[in-house]
Amino acid sequence: MSKADSTNAPARRFTFPQPGEPVDPAFVALLAQIEREAVLLDSRYRIPGTDIRFGLDPLIGILPVVGDVAAALWSLRLVGIARQLGSDASLIRRMLWHITIDFLIGLVPAVGPVADTFYRCNVRNLDLLLTAIAQRRNAAPPQTSKSTD
Repeated sequence: MSKADSTNAPARRFTFPQPGEPVDPAFVALLAQIEREAVLLDSRYRIPGTDIRFGLDPLIGILPVVGDVAAALWSLRLVGIARQLGSDASLIRRMLWHITIDFLIGLVPAVGPVADTFYRCNVRNLDLLLTAIAQRRNAAPPQTSKSTD
């Protein structure tokens, strides 16, 4: 068994689609799942009469520590799905950094849930993932060297 096989990290099921390459429907379904859950956690609801949006994350975070841990675990699950979609280590690190900041902000009594409303780590992570996929899809085809023989 190789070292990679012995880790508990979710395996990559896909790679980001290349320009012009057809996109697997299962890839699209997982991406849609991340989007639905990120919006649910961070921006599903709106405070009437304002443009302030919030999701379940700040509501769950009202429960001291336990709520913050539950929200962080849900966020980590979304990062696991992003890994399955083919996210590289650099992208995963940035996503984990956002979750860490969100978790630490959430731990602050009374202020934490309010700050969670505005930080929105899951939507930030969704934006990072969508940007990485778009960059890959819109990348120029590799240049081939032409021989002058």
